[in-house]
Amino acid sequence: MNSRIVIFNVLSLVITLGLCVLLFQMTAMSDEAVQAAKVPLSAEEFEDVDLGEDYGPMSVIELMGYYMENPPQPPEAGQVEQKQHFGGC
Repeated sequence: MNSRIVIFNVLSLVITLGLCVLLFQMTAMSDEAVQAAKVPLSAEEFEDVDLGEDYGPMSVIELMGYYMENPPQPPEAGQVEQKQHFGGC
């Protein structure tokens, strides 16, 4: 009985590690994608962000400008902070 438990555990670990190795190769990023992710982009180089049917696509510059003009305000004393979910976030 003891040997069955050991064999089961060893086989389970081998199968699990084998699946991890196989699946990792399918999901790993290519070297080109990793190198591209390391290079920072300026705000002008980003594509427009689609904010849904209410707002439509907006550039990152417009979003940054709106945030700078309308920074989030801390809740006043005694006021309950309301969490707003924007676009599923």
